[in-house]
Amino acid sequence: MGIGVLTRAGSAWPAAAPNAKVTLTDKGTPVSRSTQTNTQGKHVFSQLNSATSRLEAEASRFTEFDRPGIIVGTQAALVIDIALELSSVTESVKAHKLLEGVGPCCASSR
Repeated sequence: MGIGVLTRAGSAWPAAAPNAKVTLTDKGTPVSRSTQTNTQGKHVFSQLNSATSRLEAEASRFTEFDRPGIIVGTQAALVIDIALELSSVTESVKAHKLLEGVGPCCASSR
């Protein structure tokens, strides 16, 4: 079984990252399993086969998490907590010149 908590990194009190997609992929096969974190950021994978796997996580507005080489043993309980960093967002705002006599919310028909 693999369990963990997905949080937002970078603060003294990391907050949970709900509704993030967490994927575990078996390195030896093309088999991958995905789940979503709950409101507390928790995720669980049950009935895992013994394998070397890759764990990935993604959430809107956060950088992706990728950890290869995770060894899942037989009858083992594996706990992996994940901390996602906020991604840098660049927004561009275009300013449009307002026509004379036309306000930002409505046009007059004079």
